[in-house]
Order: sequence, then C-alpha cells, then structure tokens
Amino acid sequence: MRRAVDSSVGPSYDNNHIQEENEQMTRELQTKVSALKSLSIDMGAEVREQNKAINDMGDFFTKSQGILQSSMKRLAKIATGGQNKHLLWLFFFCLFIFLVIYFIIRSR
Repeated sequence: MRRAVDSSVGPSYDNNHIQEENEQMTRELQTKVSALKSLSIDMGAEVREQNKAINDMGDFFTKSQGILQSSMKRLAKIATGGQNKHLLWLFFFCLFIFLVIYFIIRSR
C-alpha cells in the first residue's frame, strides 16, 4: 500500500514512521503465529488422546464380541444337547412346590 508523503515533514520522518509501523505489525504477526502454533500443538495432543480412546474402545468391543460369541456357542450347545431331561425334572419340581403351597393355603 502506498502512503502519501507529507512534503513539509521530510522523507526521514516518513521512513522512520513506516519502519516503526512495520516493526509493530511484525510483533503482532509474531504474536498471532505463536498463538496459532500453541493452538495447533494443543489440537495435536487432543487428537492423540482421542485416537487412543477410540483404539481402547475398539479393543473393548473386540473383547466383548469374543465373549458374546463364546456365550452364544455355549448356549447353542446347551439347547441342542441332551439337557431336556433336566428341564423336565425342574418343571415337575416347580409344579410339585406350587401344588404343595396351594394345598397349604387352601387348608387354612
């Protein structure tokens, strides 16, 4: 940007004034650059923390998936196995207890 030169002051005043403005603008620019540098460092740290949290969650879900798969396999094994007799005996036992309680309450 061109500045108008005041002929009464002289070229040395204008050069000094421009030099001071340039130095002030340079300091302001350095302040802004250091603030941006600090912000980018903080953002990098935050990104690393978030990536670590995401990786930990992925590991947790992988472990949970393994546990669920093994539980489903055991459940399928129980369902297809010869455990039906145990369930039948459990049903008869519950029926017997229910009838005993019913007759006790009815006799009172």
